[in-house]
Amino acid sequence: MKILLLAFILIVGLIGCKSSSYSTSNSKQPCKVLKKELQEKYTGGCKRGLANGEGKAVGTDTYQGHFKKGLPDGEGTYKWASGAIYKGEWSKGKRDGKGTYTNSSKSQANAKSGYWREGKYLGKNEPKPPYKINRKRSITRVSFIKMSDKGNDIHLSFRQNGSDSKSLVRNLLLNGSSGTFNNTLTSNFIGFQRVSFPFKGGLDYYIPNSMGSYNMECQMDFTINKPGTWEITVVN
Repeated sequence: MKILLLAFILIVGLIGCKSSSYSTSNSKQPCKVLKKELQEKYTGGCKRGLANGEGKAVGTDTYQGHFKKGLPDGEGTYKWASGAIYKGEWSKGKRDGKGTYTNSSKSQANAKSGYWREGKYLGKNEPKPPYKINRKRSITRVSFIKMSDKGNDIHLSFRQNGSDSKSLVRNLLLNGSSGTFNNTLTSNFIGFQRVSFPFKGGLDYYIPNSMGSYNMECQMDFTINKPGTWEITVVN
């Protein structure tokens, strides 16, 4: 009798475990794709309820490749309902980077290969960045801000420990591929004027380190490709 009772208890326990496991599985939240054209079915990686990692999403359109935060991001292939296909790089749900787009129409069947940014085709050749730091020494950080599409001046400012450090800069030397420059530290304007783009520039100066224990020689060479009025902030 005891043996039969023990067997009954074990069977009930096993059924309860299976039931609990089934309930947990069913309560799992579905993984969501944020692009509405891909929301019918998704299989693949998931993170915090959103498609993340390698996966495939199907809706009126189809995408197979890498996802991030619910959107195509990384390498992937997208097929529109029209039959058009893009294979290449994505960022935040838009074509961004290198890829190839093929039109669905057989009468206009042509592959458009090259570079894309935020869904727009830029051309076959890789676009130049707005600016580039070619070399820097004893400089912690540099920020380039395009103040306006108009103009052709480049302003320089210096900061250290969160404050304007222009008064600490010594022996400032500037050089550039075009235009004129002003390295007078008492002037309201320090930098390059009436330059032609692309512009290559350089600066060399001395400044006390953050502890004030010795003078550092700071150097930087840079290129700005896009025309306009720029402000460069150099942080030591």
